[in-house]
Parts: sequence; structure tokens; C-alpha cells
Amino acid sequence: MLIRRALYMVVFIALFFPITAFSADSGKDIYGRLCAWCHGTEGRGDGVSAEKLLPPPRDLTDGIYKFTTTPYDEFFPSEGDIFNTIKFGLSDTSMGAWGDVLSDKEIDLLVDYMKELSSYEEPAVKVISYDNRIQSSEESIEKGRVIFRAQCTECHGISGGGDTRKRLKDDWGATTWPRNFSKPWSMKSGNSAQDIYARTMTGIPATQMPSYADENNKDKLSQKEVWHLANYVASLADEGKEPGGEEIFRGEKIKGNLPRAVNNSLWDRAEGVGLYLYPEKLFNDDGSDAMLKPTLDTLSARVLYNEEDFAILIEWDDFTKSIEGDRKADKIAGGKVSDDALALEFISSGDSLQWTSSGRRDNSNALWSWGEYGEGTWRIIIKAPLSYLEGDTTAINLTLLDGSNIDDGNGYITTGRKWMVLSSGGGAGVILWPAALFIAILALELLWFSGKPKE
Repeated sequence: MLIRRALYMVVFIALFFPITAFSADSGKDIYGRLCAWCHGTEGRGDGVSAEKLLPPPRDLTDGIYKFTTTPYDEFFPSEGDIFNTIKFGLSDTSMGAWGDVLSDKEIDLLVDYMKELSSYEEPAVKVISYDNRIQSSEESIEKGRVIFRAQCTECHGISGGGDTRKRLKDDWGATTWPRNFSKPWSMKSGNSAQDIYARTMTGIPATQMPSYADENNKDKLSQKEVWHLANYVASLADEGKEPGGEEIFRGEKIKGNLPRAVNNSLWDRAEGVGLYLYPEKLFNDDGSDAMLKPTLDTLSARVLYNEEDFAILIEWDDFTKSIEGDRKADKIAGGKVSDDALALEFISSGDSLQWTSSGRRDNSNALWSWGEYGEGTWRIIIKAPLSYLEGDTTAINLTLLDGSNIDDGNGYITTGRKWMVLSSGGGAGVILWPAALFIAILALELLWFSGKPKE
């Protein structure tokens, strides 16, 4: 009888008081289980993984959050700002999106604990307004371009690629680099025009990015001007560089000579492919994790070819133009650097075509390479005879080395095995010839049937 009553009580509790109400972790428990590895047990940014993370994890006890929607003169973020940072993460950092792991309720608990860590008690309820939004248009983008050229090029460069000639540091001493706006997926807290508007209005605390709504900023902009600027910056996205799509280099055949300039319009004929980069060495000789701190994350490439040769244009962001023995490069990198380097490897044959930033290259008729650096981006052309390839489809691997991040010789970053595929080079003929053949066959069949005697 007692056992039956106990069972009834269990069923009653399960129905009216979900078991999650009893088993849900506190915010502190969730933090200790998921966050302390990077941010430390007390939230000071000194977790066991912190040393190998770039950028380093935030010290949560100081209450400074870089990406907020609260006005520039409000010290604390809103609860929504902390919630979104946890749920959606920060792109191009080690701060992942926890929305796939934690429920909204669990994130709310974690937000409450974050507030405790920074002695942040009352929520900042005032946030910036998006009510006067100006939709993107050619006119708005052009106005934004003019504002960008006047206000933003000192750090972000003329084309928005990011000027890396300065060594900028945040208030914690970590090196910071202006974003490359052609790669919107690398923008840490969203890349829509609205996100860019928020960053411009609020600034990024503890960095050189000011608020353009600040009355004390001599370059203060109006809300309309900030919307024009945001629309222009959003328009700089280059979809051909974005990784995550089809990972095949499709060569396009052209007539005449292959381009030897990185800005030649012929490159636009080839399909751009973006790829993620991965550490070459994952484990040390003793089997332990190599714990590399890679500074290169993606590259993009385009392939052209003619009757005799092929050429590949490879682009990647690199915060330092590293040339061994260059004192300016040493100063920007904060230490001695080696050459930046690239290798195009043909997996089956074992052949390798190489380029280095110091100019050690073979510019003979058999192989030609050239590199240009600007606004934080390397653009490299490698040209070679078609005899290097294995027909229409060739297995290749691209390997990079950031000369300012040697990491004891383990700093090689690679795409892994990919495929270079040469198109037929027929352009529209690829579609028109099969269509013409189909029409010809159909016409012959109609003639044949029309010529048959009727029964």
C-alpha cells in the first residue's frame, strides 16, 4: 500500500512539477562545466586553455563587454547583449555558439551568474534605437562610401580590407586588428547593416573603435550618416571568399595569355572558392595535443588556364607582412619573423610549387609566381604548365605558413585534400552544343516519322 502511494506521488510530481525544475543546474554549475576551461574558475580569463587562444578569453570580472547595444555612455551591457553573446557566440574567435547546447532557460541562468561575476546588479534597460533605419540602396551606399573614405580608412584601409601597418592593442594588452569587411563572416558580433550600425553607434569598448554617437567625438556622425555607412560596409562582402560551399577549384579556360596581375579583370571569369584552414600538426611526437595557435583561418582561390598553362590566384588574410630580416615586420609582429610562405602540392605526384614573401621563386617559363600584400591580405599567383596536372581532375593541397607565428616549426596551416577541375572551356557552348544536338536529333526523328507511309 505504501509503495503504491509512493508511486502515485512520483507520477503526480512528474506531471505537475517537471523534473527539469529539480535537476536544472544553477548558472554557476553550468559555468563550471562549460566556461571555466577558457574563462577560469573565477572568471578572470585564466582557464587552462587560455594560453593557446587567440584572441584570449575575456576577464568576466571587470564587466566590460565589447559588443553591446546599449548607448556609448552606458558601462554595462543589457541582459540581452550577454544572452546573445552566449547563444550565438563571437565569430572568428574561440567563443562558440552555445545555443545548440544550452536551452534559453539555461542561458538565462548563465547570464545571471555572469552578472554576479562582474558585480552587475541592475540591468541596463536603455538600448540604441533602430527606428530610423535607412534601407540599402545605390544612393545610400554611395553616401556611405564618401563617409567611409573620410572617417574609416586610417584603420580599415581604402577598400575596407583592414590596414595592418599599425600594431593596435586593447586595454588588456592583446593585439587587435581591424576587420576585413570583404569577409563578413569574420565580424565577431554579426555582419548585417543593423549589426554594423550598432557597432558604429556604441563603439567597441577597450579598443580603438570609438562611438560615432559620442558628443565628444570630433568626427561624430548623425544617425542617418551611420545608416549610410553601415549600408556601404555591408555591401563590401565578397561571397566568392566565403568558405563552407563546394570545395572544388573549377578552372576556367581562356584564350591568350594568362594574367600576371592580381587585379586583372580576367580573374572574375573564374569561380571563387573559399576554404577553411586547419593546423598541419595536431599531435606532438609523444601523442599529446600540439595546442597550436593558428593565425590564418581561411583562403580563397580562382583558377584560369589556356592551351599550355594554368594559373591560380590565392588570397588570404594575414595580419603581418612577414619577411625574414625585415625590421619593420619584426616591429609590427612584436618579435623576429620568418617568411610568409605558400605551397601548392600535387598529392599523387608529390610535386610542389612554392612561393615565399622574400621573393625566392623561379620565374622561368616553366614556373612563375608573384605576390602582393595590401590591407592585410596576400594575393599570390602561381603559374605552371598543364603537365603538372593529372588530366581534367587533380588532387591538390594548399599549405600556408604565417612567418610571425612559427610556433616551434608547427605553424603550418593546410586546406587538406581538395580537387582542381578544369572546365571544358566552352563557355556558353557547354550548354548550346547539347541543346543543338538535341534539336537536330528531334528534327531527324520528325522527318523520319513524317516520311513513313500511313496505314
